[in-house]
Amino acid sequence: MTARYAVYFAPADHSPLAVFGQTLLSRTPDELLTSHQASQYLSQHLTNTDNLMPPDCAFLQRLVKTPRHYGFHATLKAPFELAEGKTAAELCTAVSRFAAQETALALTGLHPVVKSGFLALRLLHQPDSVKAFAFRCVQQFEAYRAPLSEYDIERRKPDTLSAHQRDNLMRYGYPHIKDAFDFHMTLSSRLSAGEADRTANKPTDSVDTKPETRHTPLNEDQQDVAASEQSAIGWIDALYKTLVPEDPVLDRVAVYYQPDRQSHFVRHFEATLV
Repeated sequence: MTARYAVYFAPADHSPLAVFGQTLLSRTPDELLTSHQASQYLSQHLTNTDNLMPPDCAFLQRLVKTPRHYGFHATLKAPFELAEGKTAAELCTAVSRFAAQETALALTGLHPVVKSGFLALRLLHQPDSVKAFAFRCVQQFEAYRAPLSEYDIERRKPDTLSAHQRDNLMRYGYPHIKDAFDFHMTLSSRLSAGEADRTANKPTDSVDTKPETRHTPLNEDQQDVAASEQSAIGWIDALYKTLVPEDPVLDRVAVYYQPDRQSHFVRHFEATLV
């Protein structure tokens, strides 16, 4: 399989949102941090906030393994291989031209939410303006996307998708676009059954930490994992409120690059919206 590119929103370097993402995922848009670098970064940005030190660093690293692989971002155009005859330079030029015609959008109410088995930053409401912006990204850069391989189609489990989502997948390479688009910035790998089944996507001031009633009891090991996840999620929520006191702004688009499927995504290019 060849290299892939994606069009993301990733916050500006050193912005409060970027500091939060880098602190949590132990990586920058351009590289992974070593354990020593991550510890130094954490200490630097959590000075005089000892109560915000991670409850278990090793567990936290496992919890964020998946988003660390992709980078701290919101997907605008999902990862794709370049169409035949297209180059990365041409894609970046197109992104630059697109950004020059778009205005920044407020991400009002962005906060940590557990939904569909993952913790992510989500909006209290999905504004039409954000959905429309994301779909313009999908359409504008469609000419640079190679058709999905059978492998990538099967990865999306088309049998579990609605007819509309399957049509999106085949037409645009991704099922969750247009009305199905849900702006989010993933913060965790898939959670255990104990955390995945609880609801935290309520318009409250903090992440809901009360598990919902389950039909199948957890065994002792599952209870331990669920308790660790609950503790980590509470810490992430507190960390976000401390480091990101005001609503962020969607003010740029970035091209991320993955040389092969095992490598992490890294920033290749970015352009600021007007």
